[in-house]
Amino acid sequence: MPIAAAIQSAATLALREVIAQYGEIGLQVAAIHRGVLVADAVAGLADQATGHPVDHDTLVTVHGGQLGTRNW
Repeated sequence: MPIAAAIQSAATLALREVIAQYGEIGLQVAAIHRGVLVADAVAGLADQATGHPVDHDTLVTVHGGQLGTRNW
């Protein structure tokens, strides 16, 4: 499995685990490394009432962070 596919799979699995263990309803995450999108994962429901899943077009509250922004 190519590294990008492995990262994508790991991100999706992690989201599913968070939903199962912590009761989140739906999640979306994107990870960028050196300017390249390496993961864009979604899991869970966007709307519990209808059962509509989260997809890449679902609007979500954004929380962001920058890690390792310093070049050594």
